[in-house]
Amino acid sequence: FSTPPMRLPVSTRVRGLLRCLDAAFFVASFEEEGYYSLQDLHDDGQEVVTDFVQALSMPRGTDERFLQLAFQEDEEEEEEEEAAACTARTAPPAGPWDATWLRTLAPLYSLHMGCENMGPLLYSLIRFVKPSRSLEIGAGYTSAFLLQALEDNQRELSFWQEWNQASGPKDWLVSVAEGDTAPAPEPEGACLHCIDNFAHEHSTAPLLWQVAHRLKL
Repeated sequence: FSTPPMRLPVSTRVRGLLRCLDAAFFVASFEEEGYYSLQDLHDDGQEVVTDFVQALSMPRGTDERFLQLAFQEDEEEEEEEEAAACTARTAPPAGPWDATWLRTLAPLYSLHMGCENMGPLLYSLIRFVKPSRSLEIGAGYTSAFLLQALEDNQRELSFWQEWNQASGPKDWLVSVAEGDTAPAPEPEGACLHCIDNFAHEHSTAPLLWQVAHRLKL
């Protein structure tokens, strides 16, 4: 493996760097342009400086080496930003494991309904099977877990398709139930169908829409 080039501070003098690269002959050209330190180069920007350096016709790849050392910090920052963006897309959302999420869900909680402990299980099941739609009989507390799981499935699929555009995983999400002869029409994005007549005295189903809106689901 190759050792990465040293990271130079922006206070580094251009004169000294050129001498280290056995290119002291070009010191006057840089100083005439107002480039005395790496900070001066950064102030003008990599594109402008690259054009200037290439116009000097420095020998033996010295120009490439000089630019690599002068702007290594910028390249590293770009790589770090790209890595952070990738992490943001791939990192699993907090969802039902987040205290704020659970507090937002609190209005739907009711001891009388008896299904409250099923929420995390249903979330995990939907995330494992990865359907794009689901049918729930009786809405309420568990509905938010199903909505979040479906949303996270779509988020995961979107990233996967972006990452693998050439041969996107067309059948990666479950779209056809076992025994179906033809695929059902796909809705845009994920979809949870809930059936509830609000007949139960302690039902929290009427609050579901409001809570889902707060959770941005």
